[in-house]
Parts: sequence; structure tokens; C-alpha cells
Amino acid sequence: PDVVALDEKTKDVLSMGQLEVLTRISSTESLKIDVPVFLLVGSQDLIFCGGPLDCATSANVLAFESSFFSPSASLQVLAVSDTAHDLNLHRNAQGSYRAMIKWLQRAGYTSSLSSP
Repeated sequence: PDVVALDEKTKDVLSMGQLEVLTRISSTESLKIDVPVFLLVGSQDLIFCGGPLDCATSANVLAFESSFFSPSASLQVLAVSDTAHDLNLHRNAQGSYRAMIKWLQRAGYTSSLSSP
């Protein structure tokens, strides 16, 4: 119960990209992004995956999502296996955090973060 309460307390808002997937509304807003983008998705995310988006592999997600981003976004994708929608609540969350931190470091956003 404490984990669910903390998750509820620290949840984030919905992005336009997430809204597009949920509602299948088409928008060109993400094409304006001109900085590197890292998309992390659970391979078993029943909210975003399914239909035209097969999240079984990173390559599948990249192939689907690439058309929504400009080349300057240098889109990189990681589909985390054995993970559904709420990455923070999965037993392999530490691996997701490490992947995020490594990407941030490679992209030059920060050198002060350490992997959990």
C-alpha cells in the first residue's frame, strides 16, 4: 500500500505524445523537437502498445515512433522486457533507471548522475 500511495503522489502529467497514442489524435508537435530524445517503454505496456505499435522490441518501437520525430531528435528507444506501463513499480526498475542515466550521460546532459 505504501508503494501505491507513493506512486500516486509522484505521478506526472500526460504528454502530448502519450495523449496522441491514447486518443489516436495526430499532431505534428513532436516534429518540432530538436534535441536528442530517449523513449523508454515497457514491452508489455497495455496502455500504449498494441494495435499498430508492437513494443516487443526496441527496433519495433523505433520503427513506429520515428515518423513522429525530426532527424534532429536523434530518437533512441529502449523497450524494457517483462515490464508493463508503470516502469517504477516493476522489479527491474533499477535497470530502467540505469538505462536513463547512461543515456543522459552519453547525450551530454549531465556527468554528475550516478547509476543506482
